Amino acid sequence: MTKTIAILSTLLLAFWTAPAWAQHDHAAHAAPGKPLPAAAKPVLDQYLKITAALAADTLDGVSDAAQAIAKSLAGDLNKTLPAAIGTHAEALGKAKDLKAARVAFKELSTALVRYLGSERIRTGQYHVVYCDMAKGHWLQTNKAIKNPYHGKEMLACGQILATF
Repeated sequence: MTKTIAILSTLLLAFWTAPAWAQHDHAAHAAPGKPLPAAAKPVLDQYLKITAALAADTLDGVSDAAQAIAKSLAGDLNKTLPAAIGTHAEALGKAKDLKAARVAFKELSTALVRYLGSERIRTGQYHVVYCDMAKGHWLQTNKAIKNPYHGKEMLACGQILATF
């Protein structure tokens, strides 16, 4: 069952990251990805702070980082990132406990993974990790798994599926 979930997760991630037009365009597959837009960097920096806090089973700094993400998106006049990322960040910023924060974090993570995949961002820095126990993805820059959904209880639970 675990392998089935991991395979399905990988297929879903591939669906999110590969535009339909690229499925038959072999030249598009060989083309390098795009660099990270300047507006996305502060969002991902704050997101990584949230990931680290949740992996350490704490809410310290989570609300501030989530609010900073929402503020970054509100101030981005070019609308570089989808508005849903800001909406999910706002919800995360209002979380009162770890359980609620992790639920909101899952939505934020899904939106960020979709964004990076759909825009074909390739920096080589952001690893997409999936935990079949939590049924959720997240981004991290280190290859050592630090699970934000289970924290210290199952810190190493997860598998790197892709790198953006």
